[in-house]
Amino acid sequence: MSSLLGFTLDCSHLVPELTTRFVVVNDWLLKGVRYDQQGRILELHMNNGDAYQHRGVPLALALDLVRSTQPSEVVEERIDGEFGFVTVRCFK
Repeated sequence: MSSLLGFTLDCSHLVPELTTRFVVVNDWLLKGVRYDQQGRILELHMNNGDAYQHRGVPLALALDLVRSTQPSEVVEERIDGEFGFVTVRCFK
C-alpha cells in the first residue's frame, strides 16, 4: 500500500476501473456508467466521486438504466440489494 501524508492511496479490497466506454447519465446521484458485457459487470460512477461495480447484472438492465429519465430510481429499485458490489479504486 502506498501512503501520502498518512492517507492510504491503494487498498487491496478495491478493484480497478473498467476500461469499457463511459456513458454519461443525467442524474442527481450518478455521473455515468460502464458495462462489461462478458463479465456482466455494471460500474456506477457517483457524482461524489465514488464508484461501485455490481456483479451479475444483465445487459437488458444496464440498458434500462442508461435509457431511463431517472437512472437513480433504476439503481434503487432494481440493482441495490439484488446484486453484490465492490468499491472501485478511482482517483477523484
